[in-house]
Amino acid sequence: MPETQAARESSDEQLLTDAARGELKAFETLLRRHERSLVNYVVRLGGPLAVAEDIFLDTARRLFDHLDDLPLPDRVDIYLLRAARKLFTAHPAWKTEEAPAPVAPPPELGSAAGEESSGRRTETSVRRRLEPWIRSALATIPRQRREALILRVYHGLSYREIAKVTNAPAQTVYYWIHISLSEFAKQVDG
Repeated sequence: MPETQAARESSDEQLLTDAARGELKAFETLLRRHERSLVNYVVRLGGPLAVAEDIFLDTARRLFDHLDDLPLPDRVDIYLLRAARKLFTAHPAWKTEEAPAPVAPPPELGSAAGEESSGRRTETSVRRRLEPWIRSALATIPRQRREALILRVYHGLSYREIAKVTNAPAQTVYYWIHISLSEFAKQVDG
C-alpha cells in the first residue's frame, strides 16, 4: 500500500507513537524506512543475506510485540540497530565468520570517468566497481572495529551513538575507528 504524505513526513518517533496507538500503517512505514539499513548492517558485519533478512523480521516482530510497554527511545534507528545487533550476535552466523581472503589492489577507475558524461552516473559506476573491493577490504578488519566503522560511515552515527549500539565506551569506539581507518588506508595504498 502506498504511504501517505503525512506518513512520509512523520518522524520515526511519531510513527512509533502512532503504531503504539494501533495504527498499523505507521508501523509499516517505520519498518519500510529502516529495512534496507538494518539488512545491510548485518550483511556488512558478515552475515549472509538470508540471515540478515531474518534478523530484520525478528527485530520487527520484537518491536511490534513490545509497542505497548516500550519506552519511547531517543532515536528509533539506534534502538533498531541495537536490537538487530543483539539478535545477530546470538545467531550462529556471528560465531562462524569465515577468515577473510587476501585483498587484491583496488580496481583502476580511469575508464569509469570517461565512460559516462553525467556526474551522478559516473559516481554510481565508480561505486559499483569499488563495492566488491570495499567489502573484501572491510572483511579483513576485526569485527568489533569493522562494526564501529560501518556504523560511522554507512549509518552516520556519532561516536557516542555507536557506543550505545555496541555497548562500548565512546573512547574505545573512537580508537576502533581510528585504527580501522588506518588499516583501510594501508590497503588502499597497497
